[in-house]
Amino acid sequence: MKDSSRILPPRSTQKRVLDAGIVGQNYYLVTTKQPDNKAIDSLLERGLGMAEAKIVITEEEIDRAIEEACKLYKLPLPGIV
Repeated sequence: MKDSSRILPPRSTQKRVLDAGIVGQNYYLVTTKQPDNKAIDSLLERGLGMAEAKIVITEEEIDRAIEEACKLYKLPLPGIV
């Protein structure tokens, strides 16, 4: 069975397709949204590996994160006795 789904944005076109009904082996998949390709992305990532993602962080951001974590867990700051 061949799938030839497509978006039919104008409501008048959708009404015309729906009013035509199913004739023989022909059918229409009517939707107003683009298909979600997350499943395809997930399969490709599992099969080929996830693409490398780089995170850029400054020394100031690292220092701030360490200070916040130390305050949260009541730990001394590194380098301070």
